[in-house]
Amino acid sequence: MNVNETTLELVEELIAWAEEINIEVFQVGESTIIDCSKGGYDAGALYTMACQGGLATTGFTEMDINGTMFPATQNYTDNPVLACIGCQKADLNLDGAIGSGPAKLLTTECNTPEKQESDFAVLTLETDKTPTKETLEKFADRCGVAANCLYVLTAPTNSLVGSIQISARAIETTLYRLQRQGYNLENIISGFATTPIPPIAEDPVKAMGRTNDAVIYGSKVHLTTKKDSDKFKKTPSKNSEKYGKPMIEVYKEADKDFYKIDQDFFAPAQITVNTTNNGKLKKYGEINPQQLKKSFKIED
Repeated sequence: MNVNETTLELVEELIAWAEEINIEVFQVGESTIIDCSKGGYDAGALYTMACQGGLATTGFTEMDINGTMFPATQNYTDNPVLACIGCQKADLNLDGAIGSGPAKLLTTECNTPEKQESDFAVLTLETDKTPTKETLEKFADRCGVAANCLYVLTAPTNSLVGSIQISARAIETTLYRLQRQGYNLENIISGFATTPIPPIAEDPVKAMGRTNDAVIYGSKVHLTTKKDSDKFKKTPSKNSEKYGKPMIEVYKEADKDFYKIDQDFFAPAQITVNTTNNGKLKKYGEINPQQLKKSFKIED
């Protein structure tokens, strides 16, 4: 499967419904920019699915947090490694903007499960700035595509689309945590996650704190896997020495450097694991409503 080419169907849907879902589409040089900063739930779902290479489905449900109803993402995939590690994991940097999406599979610098070639590239950026023509041309060259075949979706962290797409990263966060422990991700058959969508914050830094707290303290992930392991018990965020602190505080303690933060902190709140070779279902961790109430600033 050529993931970038199949993701074009989602891109074309965004473009076709741009006016109705409050997004803007324009050209920078020969590349297409899809600015989702003013978009809502429809734009957020399409952005998130494009970020996962069209290999996962994103919808919405609700979660009760201390008696307050919150919208929540409901994200699931039957191709978890390629969707979440290959495409969604945010390990691209484009002039300071965090990048994800199937375009990663075309580059040489990202640690993806496989490399692909394509005539098209789809990139998602967590930013409130529009990339320059020169930046886009250089990135297209990195992907081995013509500049007019590069599609870039943008949304800042402090936007509804930004809140949605980060909320929908709970499966990705779980897989990355397991990968760091040495668990063979090829054993994982499917993933399903529900995570609250945090309220939009007034600036990107505060939004970063809330969106990470949503996953760390509010996400519930269900995995179907071929092989059990004691590593699942160590996966939830409660195993981090930083657990119990809001992300914004941990970020400041690390001199605002993500690479100095305890990597175990970037983990789901709760996971359940169904192992097919023994039929067992095990639960680890739990959500933390009190911490979410503080982070989201829920007023009684």
